[in-house]
Amino acid sequence: MSSIAIHLHSAVGRSSRKPFHKLPDALSCALFRTAAALLLVLLSACSSEQPSAVDESGAQVEVENGYLNGTPGINWFEGDVDTAFTHAKAERKPLFLYWGAEWCPYCKQVKATVFTRRDVIDRTRHFVAVALDGDDPAAQRAGEEFGVMGYPTMIIYSPDGEELTRIPNGLDLNAYAGVFDLAMDAVRPVAGSVAAVLAGDTLDDDEWRRLAVYSWGQDNARALGERSVRETFKVLSEACPRHVASACTRLELSHLEAAIDEAGDTQLDTTTKTRALGILNAMLADEQLITANLDAVLHGGGAFVGAVTEPGSATRTALVNRWESVALGLADDARLSTVDQFYASYVPIEFLRMDDAEAGIPEATRVAIRERVADALARTADPVERHPVVTTGASLLRAADLPGEAATMLEAELAASKQPYYLMSALASTAASEGDNATALMWRKRAYETASGESTRFRWGYGYVSEMLRLSPEAVDDIETATAAIFTEFDDPATAFYGGTHSRVAQLDEKLKAWADTPEKVEVLVRLRTRIDSVCARIPSGDKGRSRCDAFLAASSG
Repeated sequence: MSSIAIHLHSAVGRSSRKPFHKLPDALSCALFRTAAALLLVLLSACSSEQPSAVDESGAQVEVENGYLNGTPGINWFEGDVDTAFTHAKAERKPLFLYWGAEWCPYCKQVKATVFTRRDVIDRTRHFVAVALDGDDPAAQRAGEEFGVMGYPTMIIYSPDGEELTRIPNGLDLNAYAGVFDLAMDAVRPVAGSVAAVLAGDTLDDDEWRRLAVYSWGQDNARALGERSVRETFKVLSEACPRHVASACTRLELSHLEAAIDEAGDTQLDTTTKTRALGILNAMLADEQLITANLDAVLHGGGAFVGAVTEPGSATRTALVNRWESVALGLADDARLSTVDQFYASYVPIEFLRMDDAEAGIPEATRVAIRERVADALARTADPVERHPVVTTGASLLRAADLPGEAATMLEAELAASKQPYYLMSALASTAASEGDNATALMWRKRAYETASGESTRFRWGYGYVSEMLRLSPEAVDDIETATAAIFTEFDDPATAFYGGTHSRVAQLDEKLKAWADTPEKVEVLVRLRTRIDSVCARIPSGDKGRSRCDAFLAASSG
């Protein structure tokens, strides 16, 4: 299922919404909208307060920055993933797998807001919890095996290692404990539930809720397989019992997303539009459904409104006004995280530019956003929480036509940031959007040079080469040097040909071939292929990475 989300950070992997509209030069980290419904009993307000937790004896202690008495509040398994699965089977406990990256803003958002919650920490005591960073040894191999599609990804497995469900990002914070509860009681995986509905079987209410609180955008054919996404969600949404209101609404929205995705540039049929309009209006009129669909409210406005209403119509005006009113209320709701307040602040800008991409931002809006971002930075000291606040705040400033202020803020954060290369990439994007290609490439190069971790360095090296190909295609020597360098940094070169790293290798292969439009550039590819041969030779011949390595620029070797 293609990604359908608006990102203040560009998607590293997939969430369940397609980027109908990206904020300018969005940054990386997988976000948000997933086809998820929440238990009505869990639909209380979001909390941004730092929670307390309990230790193993049940005594209450304070959690600070996700750590409990000097150790992680969640008792992460100390050992590799394979050993964790063995331990889970022996202990007859389900396994909770968290896949993240140190540089990923939304991963830090999850750590700062979800993993510090007492109710979540309590639930994970019943699981074997294992965390895997994308730069860990063999992490990319594991990510490919698990069907990981981006950072962060959270998956729950049965004690016997069967995948039960994938937990979405961007939910109301009070919902996560309920997601773990639902997984604990699961009698079959989400894939089995989907198959049962399609076969005409009846599900109980909790199984419908499990279907709804699933990260459909990160499914990677686990539950949907090769089925038609639109038709599958049509059946699910029609079969959902109406008394499980939040679940049904989320499945209805997933069906609408799939319909929009399938339609592409063509209009939705009148029946679909009419039904969708009713669903959206009902959602915006119900506080519980707003909470249950928080990610849709914050990230789906332009996509949905644009698909179900006509430009200039009274229907569009009424829906936009209703949606903006809800969003502006959320922007000032202290119970939401700072990042979610930023997203809510963006909604009016999205609507303003839905029909006119060049529409100017009212000065009052610019002033309010400038003040909101400054206030958020002043009260956010914890570096884990600050990272997503800074990067999202910079994107919001750019969206408000304040790129200079975004750049100033990002530069001021460089010295204190543990991941300055991420901020440098944002600075590069800002410079490129202003037409300053030289500065953009300078920041890309610096970001690559300061990045750490094998997979991370390849990711940032890929970004640097890609931007040179786009912004400075005649810098032939620099392109050749940088491309050759990024393949030499792996202790195990096969790592470059698995998971997300291999995805970038494949993309780079296509970009280099498209770039080589002169004899001089073709010669560069021939030389690069020769140099890559020495990398491939270090990979065992039976390894999948070897065949993938051999395929890189293969057409250039002759």
